[in-house]
Amino acid sequence: MEHLRPHDTLLLPGLEHPLAQVLLSLRHDATAALARVHPATTQAWGGPQVHGAWTLDLSSSLPFHPGRLRELVADLAGQGVCARGCFWLPSRPGRVCVWELAGGALTVGDAGTWNDVPLREGQEPGEPRCHLVVTGLGNPGVRDRVRWAFERILLRQDELALAMSWIGADDGLGDWFGDR
Repeated sequence: MEHLRPHDTLLLPGLEHPLAQVLLSLRHDATAALARVHPATTQAWGGPQVHGAWTLDLSSSLPFHPGRLRELVADLAGQGVCARGCFWLPSRPGRVCVWELAGGALTVGDAGTWNDVPLREGQEPGEPRCHLVVTGLGNPGVRDRVRWAFERILLRQDELALAMSWIGADDGLGDWFGDR
């Protein structure tokens, strides 16, 4: 559970401890909570690996290639994992694309513009990135396949030189994100 729980959230060690005193001493910060749950502010929290739990923190400033994303979506989604984060596409450069995966159900969508993303320390406004946090249990083969798919889907440097040609072009993902 610790792999999925943000560090700044409450984790009680057990129900044998007095809850009322702990809960009443806390103050909820709605702004911080909203910033924490935005898909573009997802962070890898980690946790103990004694039971085979693992977390991948996959990140790149390069966009996903739309065709390879569609082709390799099952590999990137893995099997039996939870994942959350954001990515961007050269065909939709100003948009934050959402990646949510739990219980075998994948959701992709649009979370607004990069300028609207709550900033984390050290980030610049409007800074697009692909960042997925993937957590699984056991099976290192699944972990390796997800990492491979992430790296394979990214635009290559030679393709990046042609990224401007994607703007306004049909990326084949209108059924996922709607028309631009």
